[in-house]
Amino acid sequence: MSNPQFDEGKTSRHSPDPPLAFPDAPHATLARRRRIFEFRPPVSPAFRWSSWSAVGLALLLITAFIELSEQLPTAKTGSVRLLAVDASVLRFVARFRHPWLNGLAMDLTALGSPVVVGLFTFAFGALLIIAADRQGAMALVASSLASALLTFIMKSLLERPRPELVPRLVAVSGLSYPSGHSLASSAVYLTAAFVIARHMETVGQRVGAIAFSAVIVLLIGTSRVYLGVHFPSDVFGGILLGTAWALLMAALIRRLDHA
Repeated sequence: MSNPQFDEGKTSRHSPDPPLAFPDAPHATLARRRRIFEFRPPVSPAFRWSSWSAVGLALLLITAFIELSEQLPTAKTGSVRLLAVDASVLRFVARFRHPWLNGLAMDLTALGSPVVVGLFTFAFGALLIIAADRQGAMALVASSLASALLTFIMKSLLERPRPELVPRLVAVSGLSYPSGHSLASSAVYLTAAFVIARHMETVGQRVGAIAFSAVIVLLIGTSRVYLGVHFPSDVFGGILLGTAWALLMAALIRRLDHA
């Protein structure tokens, strides 16, 4: 005759523990896989109008670039006043030249060189692909290629020679308007800022990323004037066109994200 106490103890000693129930485990695993293999930006009501705002601002900048280009002294309707302003700013900036500032300006201007911009595009684009942000990577590559193409086309059409009012601190060749360094840095670095802002949670972080990129672009443009290789209007024109392209890319990836 079996002993109930013994049977109960035997069962407790030899029967395996019941498995723990995790009803949401498959869904949690699937969610983790989605986060790894597919980047989905957070949905915000601001996204509904931010794309159209970016397009509108880009069109304004393009209009400003066209107006500035029509005032170049090399054009038939060129403005003598623009040339006077360019000359005054060049001579004013040249007064602040100092050996340690010369080295700093050369370092800053290198950030807008084709080699550095190309390396940045490759490295940051690879990181975006690893983060499953293919739209951002494609926008970055498109901005890099478009900046080179736009620089070549605009310089070929406008054919403005480089300034000779102050000594050049670096050897350069080619035409002057628009500044290729300014156009490339504004197009690529601002596009990168708009792309990475989509990965940030707070508005302050997004504004900080865009503001940091804008400061870098302005420093690169200022260094071109300081080194005496571009007129201020060359830099301004390059920033106008490059920023317009970056805004168009920002609007495009917003649409692709929420298509």
